[in-house]
Amino acid sequence: MMKRICMILAVLGILTLAVPVCGQEVWQKSRGYQYQAFKMNCVRNLEIHREVEDNSEEVKQAAQEVFIQGWTSANVNFREKPAQDGAVMEVISYNTEVMYTEYDNDWYEVLYGENRGYLHKRYLTDQKIQYRDFPGAKNTTKSFMPYTAITSTSSPQYKLQQKAYTGQYGIRQVDGRFCVAVGSYYTTAIGTYFDLILENGTVIPCILADCKSDRHTDASKRVTFDGSLAEFVVDADALVKRVWRSGNISSADESWNSPVKTVRIYDKKESVE
Repeated sequence: MMKRICMILAVLGILTLAVPVCGQEVWQKSRGYQYQAFKMNCVRNLEIHREVEDNSEEVKQAAQEVFIQGWTSANVNFREKPAQDGAVMEVISYNTEVMYTEYDNDWYEVLYGENRGYLHKRYLTDQKIQYRDFPGAKNTTKSFMPYTAITSTSSPQYKLQQKAYTGQYGIRQVDGRFCVAVGSYYTTAIGTYFDLILENGTVIPCILADCKSDRHTDASKRVTFDGSLAEFVVDADALVKRVWRSGNISSADESWNSPVKTVRIYDKKESVE
């Protein structure tokens, strides 16, 4: 197509040049200069056409990569490739903003920070979960209680334990979150999602499994008289021995050995009906 256009333009150019001028030599030089300029322009047009053809697949691919805003619906593994055995680059915290695009039926391709990787579709949502932050308390411990102490079968605490499983360190978990009791200052709705944000930056994902009685907490309704702000619900038979020896759940994980700076309460609740 481009060659045909060049031929037509060449004919038109020759006709244009075929006009009387002052002297045959001037006419020949003029025709030569214009022909060379015309030829160079045609060659360049052909080169541009080839470049567009060569890059057409890249252009199409780039046009298909439209990243949109989303939020993680759990603490989720950010993987190098779209597979369950893909290397984990890092764990992205719950309710964290990312940019994503469709990859296949099971995975999204994700941009997070300076990295590009993959998240499973079940762990992304297009809605941010709202939350409120409340202050923690200085120099507090993290105590524990056996889940078998929850015996009232009609209580939401008991119903939540029917959904729970014995997870990391022997602590009861629901949806990857640790079952924990806190004072009524924070929340009383069993099944509420919340995070314990420690002074060292560690975030412990939790779910309200019980509410500490006001008569057992201080005037602020945050800390019990034994100095505990958070009481973890555990499986006594599976609890790691170092926690039994210390009496403090903080010894389960070295990064947990830090006071609670903030309690983040999410507007999300596990159904216990």
